[in-house]
Amino acid sequence: MPPASTADLQRLEHLNHEMESQSPQEVLRSALTAYFPDIVLASSFGAEDVVLIDMVHQLNPLTPILYLDTDFLFPETYATRDALVKKYRIAPIQVKSLLTPEQQSGSSRALSSATSCGNGSRTSAVSSEKSPPWRGR
Repeated sequence: MPPASTADLQRLEHLNHEMESQSPQEVLRSALTAYFPDIVLASSFGAEDVVLIDMVHQLNPLTPILYLDTDFLFPETYATRDALVKKYRIAPIQVKSLLTPEQQSGSSRALSSATSCGNGSRTSAVSSEKSPPWRGR
């Protein structure tokens, strides 16, 4: 990614100053208005994320929500996800590691072999359950 230009930095500084006095809902509304459909809410289904999901859902229920499923999430996390799915009729995008739980908790050698392409390049060790809906629009 190329470094930000002076004009970009000035625009961001102005936007930051403008948003400082706005409510969280107004900040989200501005972001959703400016970037939808190329915006996604990442969630861990913690307390703060439940609030964000509620606010985003009120502003634009079509906003995609994704979460990283490490295979080590607490049962309560899945229960929270399931309750939110039922309440808001959302379909969170599950992103999973390409590594097995054993590789995730194992040695750096297992991690290295799991993420190497064999030609010296590296790959991303995550995979989405389905193609991201915010791409290709």
